[in-house]
Amino acid sequence: MNKKGVFFTIDAMIAILATIILITMAFFYLGQLNIKEVGNNELLEYSKSVMAVMEENETFDNVILVGSSVGEEFLENYTKSSTCFNVTIYDQDLVDQDLGFKKLDCGNYSENIVVYRSFITDDEIYMAKMEAYYE
Repeated sequence: MNKKGVFFTIDAMIAILATIILITMAFFYLGQLNIKEVGNNELLEYSKSVMAVMEENETFDNVILVGSSVGEEFLENYTKSSTCFNVTIYDQDLVDQDLGFKKLDCGNYSENIVVYRSFITDDEIYMAKMEAYYE
């Protein structure tokens, strides 16, 4: 019997067994990953960015001065089509200012991400609460 052939066969069988074990472990751990949680983290970061842009380009100021249609227009024109937002504006005493707005053609969804941001307009402090979810 050829000793090289036996060692080569045993070596190949060990390599195949190790590969099967590694692939099985990878599928087990990938099966544990919740894709929805990854999507929620992305939505959270995206929502924070949208709120920051709305503050920087004075959309919040314009909502206070002109009305909620300015905010609706911003959300409709400058956000991803797969995302929905519902924004509520509060004063410094956390009283709803009835200046809330939401992205058009978005229904209500039970699971959402909530982001808060404060801003100052005409020496008054306001807070915006954004509820975000995927359509």
